[in-house]
Amino acid sequence: MDWGGLFRDALVNVAEELESPVLPILMKTPNNKNDFGNNRECYMVSSNARSPTHLKMFKYLGALLAYNIMTKSPIPIHMVPFFWKQLAGHDTMSLEDLDSIDSYSAQMLVNMKQYGGMLSADDFAASIDQNFTTVLSNGSEVSLCPGGETKKVTQANMEEFINLVLVARSNENSV
Repeated sequence: MDWGGLFRDALVNVAEELESPVLPILMKTPNNKNDFGNNRECYMVSSNARSPTHLKMFKYLGALLAYNIMTKSPIPIHMVPFFWKQLAGHDTMSLEDLDSIDSYSAQMLVNMKQYGGMLSADDFAASIDQNFTTVLSNGSEVSLCPGGETKKVTQANMEEFINLVLVARSNENSV
């Protein structure tokens, strides 16, 4: 477009490179990968980016964002809304925030919460076969608590499970 000259064009190129697979610090959201849900065009912090080199890249990204905010020179970077909420100091992820990243997982938790209380304890145990683990956006399965691989979700601990999933999923979006 070249509406802002060469400097603006350079900022747009930086944003495009940040969202490309060339740099490993951002990744497509599950909604993007699955072509389902809201914010399909958005990216999130890669939960695989934990090396010292990645941390230097994040430091550069932070400086770039700060520069763009301070100079009122926005760049077209498509981060999930929860990323911006975390920058503003809101670290607690809600089911709506999870839905903006991973609609399938959010829907499973909403259904569990909504319909799980209507079932008898035996029907809940027969229909919900879930341990205290969750799958992150990068596809890795993590335990939500010590021994989570063997701890079953029951009606009594369903709220604890949902809260732990939200904590784990919010932590994958932070550096």
